[in-house]
Amino acid sequence: MATRQGFKTVDRLRLEIGAPPTTGLRNLIRNPSGERGAWGWHVTDSGQLTSNRTAKDYRPGGTLTFSHVSSPSTTVVQFESEAWAITPGHYAGGSFRLTTNGPNLGTTLWARLVFRDAAGQQIGAGSPAQIGNGAAASVYGFPLAQAPTGSVSVHLRFELTRTTTGSRSFSFREVMLATSTTSAAVNGPAFVEPLVWTDVLAPALSIETDRTPLGLGVLSARIRSANLDPATNDLVRPGRPIRLMAYATGGLGWEPLFWGKIQDGRTSYDPAYPIEDKRALVQITATDAADELANTPEPGSHKQIRSIRNKIRDTGVPFEIDTSTANTSASDTLLAVNENASVLDQIALTRDTARSYAAVTRFGVLRAIDRQYMNGIDNQTSSPHDPMVATFTEADYNADAAIDYDTRRLVNTVLIQCRYIKEDGTTTDGVFGPYVDSASVQEWGAFSQTYTIAGVEDSASLAYRAGEILKETATPSRRVSEITFPVTHSSSHFHVGSTSERRVHLDLLDRVTVQNPTSGISAEHRVAGIRHTITPEKWLVRVSFGSQAGTPTPRPQAAIPVGQPANLPDTPWVDLPLTGGWVAFDAARVPQYRRENGWVKFRGIARDGATGPMSYIPDGFGPEPTVYAEHHFPVAANAAFGCVRVGRTNGVTVLDLITGSNVWVDLCAVTYRAGS
Repeated sequence: MATRQGFKTVDRLRLEIGAPPTTGLRNLIRNPSGERGAWGWHVTDSGQLTSNRTAKDYRPGGTLTFSHVSSPSTTVVQFESEAWAITPGHYAGGSFRLTTNGPNLGTTLWARLVFRDAAGQQIGAGSPAQIGNGAAASVYGFPLAQAPTGSVSVHLRFELTRTTTGSRSFSFREVMLATSTTSAAVNGPAFVEPLVWTDVLAPALSIETDRTPLGLGVLSARIRSANLDPATNDLVRPGRPIRLMAYATGGLGWEPLFWGKIQDGRTSYDPAYPIEDKRALVQITATDAADELANTPEPGSHKQIRSIRNKIRDTGVPFEIDTSTANTSASDTLLAVNENASVLDQIALTRDTARSYAAVTRFGVLRAIDRQYMNGIDNQTSSPHDPMVATFTEADYNADAAIDYDTRRLVNTVLIQCRYIKEDGTTTDGVFGPYVDSASVQEWGAFSQTYTIAGVEDSASLAYRAGEILKETATPSRRVSEITFPVTHSSSHFHVGSTSERRVHLDLLDRVTVQNPTSGISAEHRVAGIRHTITPEKWLVRVSFGSQAGTPTPRPQAAIPVGQPANLPDTPWVDLPLTGGWVAFDAARVPQYRRENGWVKFRGIARDGATGPMSYIPDGFGPEPTVYAEHHFPVAANAAFGCVRVGRTNGVTVLDLITGSNVWVDLCAVTYRAGS
């Protein structure tokens, strides 16, 4: 395949690093006009913050809208900016542009500066600016305020009040917050963009990006330029925003292929290089928002995709949850607690529990979307949020395709690990199954995989969940697992539109069709990995494909901290309630049980029972779930081998004999960790 580019790389690509302005005031508000959504603000439960920009629209000039959505008219709703450091005695000031006349009907918007101490407690506030009924569209200021003693952070706060029922809102943009040692410098500061972007592509030798859903997205760049040497230029610094931009034809202009933060900037020197200003080789490594999410603690586990909004809205990471970028709270039941977990861990757990999708997009936005919005799943075929964006044929990739028949993708034995809160308030893991496709195991052998979900489901739900996984994974198939294509056309490869055949601007989770007539293959897939490898002469894109049906790829979860034993009190020996005809062997060997140091123990001999349950064990004396949802114990049965099973059936803990003689059974070998 010919790989010669029909364009200059610098005409279609930018590598931009963002930094605050070098002169004048710095705007501390990272999202002043709603670019990529309503992220970067904290909103109380009764309010809602929305943006007229989508998660795929990063351009300046957007508008934020703050709404009062609670029922009681007396409720005051608030939203605040992120916390920014301030020194006691220093001054803070701010401003914003109201874009439409304020609403009437007894609605007032208040704007003020708030100061907090190291414990996060409010210790001071500036005088409020009051924007009342029918206020004119204009620029308004936050009254100047001085940080009191003990201050460590400053916030902008908006408060919305009303005296009548019904939704009320104010729309605004160009929010500005600045600090200074003098009051005059920040008294009614004029708006400035928080970042100035500098293109550093021209001297680059190579750029590579690599992204997968909820994996750490990485950009690496090698740039030969003494002017960008971190030793003498502060542009290349850890924490600086960086984005790789490609020009999109079809009227959309520049769009990102990667958006993240610089993690490392290193320089090596070649004094013998003939061009003096190229003797420094700068190597930049950057990561996307998955890094921020992986390093932000989050103990709570939930089931609903909408609950991800609660976990992410205070991280400063842009988000799109179920097709919406609105910044508001979402209710959901707490199902597990893990102090070792991160926001990224919990997003993955919720995704897998809901059998849905989540990824950090090329726009640097965490996108989590429920299966009801995805085409090709549960017979859904008309979701406008999930169009087919590309069809790849042999003409696109020629021989640069991985077509395989790989039994390593085979899963015919499913275990489901439920992470849940027990009655004593501690969190544990119980693994249920195995759920087996017997025909597949007979033909291919056993290939097992464990899938983790939040909470405990009933046996029918677990069996259905496992069955849906086995439908897709129990039979290996030949498919195109990845393709690589060169970027050669200055127009078609860069086109982005509602019905376009996307190439350069493909994103994770995009729905595509991959055809290989030579191998008789034509199938829909989700984009599961994208790698760009770029030099001045050549640009290659490698695209890998994953599940279309919502089956999660198992992701290891952070282990639950090892804590104290369950807070269950010790008990004396108690006679075991026998059923099914079972009775005590004699008065000296009555079957009994007790709880001691968090363990349940048994003793005594039962005899003459029928097939089926031997005893229904009272609540508080059942076991923690094990790999097979029940415990098996070798016992002596009429002086021969026997096996007793203890497990949950319809919410009741049952003890029964599954192997061996029912003439008599010795229970002294039955002991397990108390769980329920």
